[in-house]
Amino acid sequence: MSDISYYILHAYKNDYSYYLQAISASNQNVSYEKRVEVAKNTAVIAKILNLLDDGVKTGCIYKDIERLIVEGKIKVSFIKTLNYDNFRRLLTDWKKKGVDGVKKVRGTGNQNAAKYKNDVELDAWILYFRLDRRNLSGEHIKRIVKHNCKLTGKDIPSDSWFSHRLADGHLKSLASDKRFDKGNRYKQGFESVLHGLRCPQANDRWEVDGTRINLLPFEHFGKSVFLYCVFVYDNHSGDIVGWCFSTSDSPENRWVYTDALKMAVNRTSSLPKEIVFDRFPGHSTPEFQAIFKKFEEFGTRITITHRAEGKQHLERTIGTFQTVFLTQSDYYYGQGVKSTREAAHVTTDWQKQQAKIISEKGIGLSQMAAEAERFIEQYRSTKITDYGRQNKHRMPYSPSELWRISVNMMNDDLIKVETWQIADLFWLQKSLTMRNRQFNTEINHERCTYMVENYEMLVRLEREGSVIMKYDDKDLNEVFLFSEKDGDFIGSLKRFEANVTRGTNANGEAIGKYKRINKAIDEAKMDEIKTKIEAIDESKLIGYWGKEASYKQEEAYVGKSSRKEDIYDKDWDN
Repeated sequence: MSDISYYILHAYKNDYSYYLQAISASNQNVSYEKRVEVAKNTAVIAKILNLLDDGVKTGCIYKDIERLIVEGKIKVSFIKTLNYDNFRRLLTDWKKKGVDGVKKVRGTGNQNAAKYKNDVELDAWILYFRLDRRNLSGEHIKRIVKHNCKLTGKDIPSDSWFSHRLADGHLKSLASDKRFDKGNRYKQGFESVLHGLRCPQANDRWEVDGTRINLLPFEHFGKSVFLYCVFVYDNHSGDIVGWCFSTSDSPENRWVYTDALKMAVNRTSSLPKEIVFDRFPGHSTPEFQAIFKKFEEFGTRITITHRAEGKQHLERTIGTFQTVFLTQSDYYYGQGVKSTREAAHVTTDWQKQQAKIISEKGIGLSQMAAEAERFIEQYRSTKITDYGRQNKHRMPYSPSELWRISVNMMNDDLIKVETWQIADLFWLQKSLTMRNRQFNTEINHERCTYMVENYEMLVRLEREGSVIMKYDDKDLNEVFLFSEKDGDFIGSLKRFEANVTRGTNANGEAIGKYKRINKAIDEAKMDEIKTKIEAIDESKLIGYWGKEASYKQEEAYVGKSSRKEDIYDKDWDN
């Protein structure tokens, strides 16, 4: 710290008490805090004037004053706009007035405000024109009221009086409903809002929403499009548990939302207690309503909202992701067009340069999605304290770590789901009938064979007839079977590579597996037959083992025979 900074800071912290007494004596109606503020300002000004008298250059004083203000070591109200020209003009004014001329509290002795303080008619005029649905400007209202004052012979208030009156917070609140439409940002400041607190544990609430990713456009099927993403967000931890990318020409549909939800459930092996959606295109389709119904069967509450505050934490997180993490991408184009922040947008030259690179490299949807996914994972794994000023006192964990910690502390409170339940929730389906102990079908123009590998399932499938097969079109290695009658889960089948069982390149391992499976099933089938046959009393199978054997069986069982000679030989007289 320089000598100049030391003298100014000492005056600000210690010398002000000398001026406070004089200021308090002449400004009894002013608050103590305001008097202290003026006393500290006066002490700093007095010290600056002393330094100038001692021959210290103006530029040196300005640099030290600027440093102290920027570092927050002093707070002065005499410099509204901090620049060297303003500072020189203030010095000239202070030299003329002296210390006694600048230590007066601003506004004291001015009776203009008191004169119109209780003028109910003036207040009524201003409020009347403020309530006008045409949303008149303050200057327009001032001209109308001044004109009315002339017509009625009233004294005309000063411009500063009008400015203070029109800026009154209560007046703005009274007029806000008439001046602004619902959702207007100027009106929202006067509305009552219940700010949502975070949920106490993971999976209490998931929020789902889509947004455009602020990366430069790329070519997709001959069209220039932007990357779009649907996020699934855990309200407790701030973790993004699932996501799915699409393009701006078809940004929001049920398939994108379904895939994002499927990823979230797959990654967490669980469901939330509540899940919040907006009214995205496709939310009312029968297919998505069926997903809603299945969620509710697990105990998950479905909430549909069109209000941003319904998903306020997710909205804020998306902003953090784009402005803190995505800015590191070479293809980042800046914030939205309405943003007025200084660092909101990149230059046009930079956009053109990077757009040329995208075109030359042939970057498409998969590359852009991978670029965005890289920063999503970075957000998930970065400690919140590394970038969040409001979170500097929170535990130093990343969103994904917070989710894991919370889940590990939950016992029976977690809605867990198994793979077959995930398949029932999200996978595509078709109705099939088993043939030759296997299911043969075509998915995505690809022939798929799924063999039944155990006898118990074979028996169930033979009795069921047609069944529902659930499959993931992105991974055809395993399918799940459900009863077409009652929806009960039957079992899962692995894909069998049937195309390698013939020809010179036949796969001996696959052929051997096929033979072992069928041999085991045949043996189980014979065991069942043997077990059931052993329970038969052959003496009751009359007429099955030939004519003579049947007569003997009949005689042994009923005591007589149905042979004709036996009937004719019978002594009917006796």
